[in-house]
Amino acid sequence: MIVVENLSSKKLHDVSMVIEGITCVLGDWDKDKEQLVSALLGKTKFEGKVFKYPEGTLRREQVRVIPREMERINVKASQFLKYLARKYGGNCEAIMSFLQIEDKKMTEMGDLELFKVYLAQAFMGKVSLIISEDFLELFEEQAKVKAIKYLVKTANLVKSSLLLFTSSAEYLDFCNRTYVIYGGRVLEEGKRELFHPYAVTLRNSAISLGKPMERLEVIEIGKPSERGCPFHEYCYATKNNKELFKKCLMHMPPMFAKDGNKVA
Repeated sequence: MIVVENLSSKKLHDVSMVIEGITCVLGDWDKDKEQLVSALLGKTKFEGKVFKYPEGTLRREQVRVIPREMERINVKASQFLKYLARKYGGNCEAIMSFLQIEDKKMTEMGDLELFKVYLAQAFMGKVSLIISEDFLELFEEQAKVKAIKYLVKTANLVKSSLLLFTSSAEYLDFCNRTYVIYGGRVLEEGKRELFHPYAVTLRNSAISLGKPMERLEVIEIGKPSERGCPFHEYCYATKNNKELFKKCLMHMPPMFAKDGNKVA
């Protein structure tokens, strides 16, 4: 279990999380998510605490990151994995066989093949946390679910926590716990059903075909506001409620309980 307490930096504001099992962060990939990953790796200065419970320190060498943009290096998979094995330890041949990785150049690989090469590092050394940046947004549709299943299976096999970043609410069924983060703030903590207007907007933004001549409402989400709730400018709940809009403009709403979730 990885505990994050009141984490604040240039782009993060009092972020608290418990990362255990399959934990998801729902929200558009932006500088706040990048800083959260950097803080978990110990690369960014921050206020607050990040620790492994009950041991204490989360060491950088215990964390593996599946990057959002996976570089297609002009080397064979075995060469790349041997480099990682020198850093973390591990049997490259056995890992490649287990993940069914063909030993060809990474420049020749499809999305799923390349993903498995980067995933292989999770089988090297002692791993406490696997961080998966929002690469799903960049993947072809058929590879997305397969990649998530590989991630979940790997985390279970190596007995590691998994932190999965996603900008789509389609894949939350895999998550034990979900944090909705926008503008560097936690807007909701819960299970599969989410209630904050930002989460609902993301859920409803999935492309769907309406009936002939049906008018479909599309809400465009821009940059978060620095004052009050970061989503208040785009929020449907405040659209026709001037009093609520004023409150969300002036202050970040406190968390309240709703059907087992915590919602701001």
